[in-house]
This record gives sequence, structure tokens and C-alpha cells, in this order.
Amino acid sequence: MISSTFANHYTLERMILRNHIVLSMVIGLTMSILVLVVSFALSATGIPQLFDLVLYASLPTAAAVSAVLPNSFVYWVVPDGGPVAAVALFLCAAVIQQTVVFSALAFFAIRMRSNRAAHPDAREASHLLSSSQSRAGGRER
Repeated sequence: MISSTFANHYTLERMILRNHIVLSMVIGLTMSILVLVVSFALSATGIPQLFDLVLYASLPTAAAVSAVLPNSFVYWVVPDGGPVAAVALFLCAAVIQQTVVFSALAFFAIRMRSNRAAHPDAREASHLLSSSQSRAGGRER
């Protein structure tokens, strides 16, 4: 039978993990949109290569998304189809791809930052370990 302390700790850990996942997804989506807006703004001022780079980087994701989506969906979003539909597909693929990348980076950064703070039980265990090693040295005399 699981003790209530363990169950409460397990529930708390799941809640913290869920909060970290949601926070990292929000950060990832925000960063993705920010990168697209900044790259588009810079392309309007005379640096079009940056926006092209963002769109070309999303080509593999766009191919995967277009394989999953039915053809009628593209014409539902953009009734005329053509190049406008392709740019819309590339922009959606860029948002998806960058959101995944930035979310993963944010998640690992959040988890690493939260793991730095030593848990009280871990501090006690480290004190117990250091004192037992000194006793072992004393027994060998």
C-alpha cells in the first residue's frame, strides 16, 4: 500500500511537471512568433534573406504537414490556392517547427534550473554520506 506522503509527493511532482510543460509550450510559441515577426520586419527593411531562411528551414515540416492534411483543407483556408496557399503552409510549418524547438529548449532550461535547488532530503543524505565515510576511515586504524 502506498503511503499518503508518497502519493502527495507523486501528485506534487506531476503537477510541477505539467506546469513546466505548459510554461515551456507558451515560451516556445511566443519565441516562434517573435522570430517570424522580427525576420519579416527585417525583410521589409532590406534583409530578405533572413525571412527566406526561416521559410526554407520549415520545408521538411511543411512536407510532413502537407502529407497529413487533405488537399481540400488548403483550398478551404485559401480558396484560390496557388502561391498564397504555399506561403500559408510554410508559415504554419515554420511556427510548428520553431515552437517544438523553442519549447524543448525552454523545458530543459526550466528543468535544469529547478534541479539546481537541493531538496532538503538530498542535503540530509549528503551529510549522512559524508559522516559515514569518515567513520569508515576511523575503523581502518
